[in-house]
Amino acid sequence: MLKRPQKGGSFDLWSSPIGWIGAVARDGLLVALFIHPDPHEIRERISRYFPGALPGEDGILGEVRHQIDEYFRHQRRVFDLPLDFTGISSFTAQVLRHLSGVPQGETITYGELAQQIGRPLAARAVGGALAANPFPIVVPCHRVVGAKGRLTGYSGGEGIVTKEWLLKFEGERN
Repeated sequence: MLKRPQKGGSFDLWSSPIGWIGAVARDGLLVALFIHPDPHEIRERISRYFPGALPGEDGILGEVRHQIDEYFRHQRRVFDLPLDFTGISSFTAQVLRHLSGVPQGETITYGELAQQIGRPLAARAVGGALAANPFPIVVPCHRVVGAKGRLTGYSGGEGIVTKEWLLKFEGERN
């Protein structure tokens, strides 16, 4: 996800149906989300990637938690949160912005996503961009599947198990 530490920010940490979620914000923007079964692991990642981040000081964190909680109650299908794309390559930002338009309950393949952004030979690069997605769930990288609908790669929570759970939750797989 993140390649180098970024100073400061604030964070929130809470339990969800797919494990613990840690959100980091700075200057009113969501900077990163972490999903993991162990809250201590999330705290460790936050302290590693955001040294000096403090618990719950940025006003946007309440809204992040509220919208994600609504999502898990089937009360939200689209997120409306300000995202910080600082430090993300322009290609990754392009992929993530385009992916945000894939509706809940639908999937897209890496190849289709590459085609839609005008880079038809970049399916693997799209996969790399998704692996760097700092906003899982909010930018729904779990909706991207391999050729023929095969479930591949997911770095949040418990990996493929979490991806499959999210897709079933959203009604894509029964």
